[in-house]
Amino acid sequence: MSENETLLLRQPTVSADHIAFVYAGDIWRVGLAGGIATRLTAQKGAKRTPRFSPDGQTVAFTANYDGSDGIYTLPVQGGAPTQVTFHPNIDELRGWSPDGRSLIFASSRQSHTFRYRRLFAVAADGGFPEPLGVPLADNGSLSPDGSKLVITRVPEPFWSWKRYRG
Repeated sequence: MSENETLLLRQPTVSADHIAFVYAGDIWRVGLAGGIATRLTAQKGAKRTPRFSPDGQTVAFTANYDGSDGIYTLPVQGGAPTQVTFHPNIDELRGWSPDGRSLIFASSRQSHTFRYRRLFAVAADGGFPEPLGVPLADNGSLSPDGSKLVITRVPEPFWSWKRYRG
């Protein structure tokens, strides 16, 4: 993504009260009933994959502010983003644990090549990530009780080109 990316609403996520989405390279929030959207991020750098915490009070997202893609959080009402992961490889947010204490993300940080990722969990306020026990996974989600993990092993090819007719 570049600073001059297409200005389309992308990657929406929904909580009990709000919708968050990517527009013009930033994360925005609007009430479920509609209205005027509020920009939550304004820093330079690509932002993507917003996800609400289970209680709807925090938005986590992937951003590239300093040359590597990491996981950040910010309050749903806005404020300064807090960096959660610190690693030179790409950390791509996948979601929250059902209890809202951890963030789930995909990374190649313990792989022998950038082509293979695995899922990790990290405390929502930061710390050392723990692998989720699956040696190869690009996407995944925990069951509501947190006891089961559903995964896809390979990334979706060209997901942004869906129904492209150009």
